[in-house]
Amino acid sequence: MSKYTYDYEEWSQDTRSYTVECSRKLTRDEVHFAMSEAEVDYEEGGTTQKIPLDDGVIATVTYHGNEWGDADCEITNGEEDLADD
Repeated sequence: MSKYTYDYEEWSQDTRSYTVECSRKLTRDEVHFAMSEAEVDYEEGGTTQKIPLDDGVIATVTYHGNEWGDADCEITNGEEDLADD
């Protein structure tokens, strides 16, 4: 068993861009549903998926890419046990 344990958290602010298109107006829930059902290839922008809604209408979700944002990190536990630099 390890003698020292350090918990580490990392977070970032990335922005993924999508377009949802449909032949009729969508509710907020339908937009969220279409996004949750889309299987997007995050490595490749321009990925498009057709998502059938409950009434049979098709929503098209297009992934445009990712804008990488700032990141930060923090040792959240065990900092008192760090060795001196």
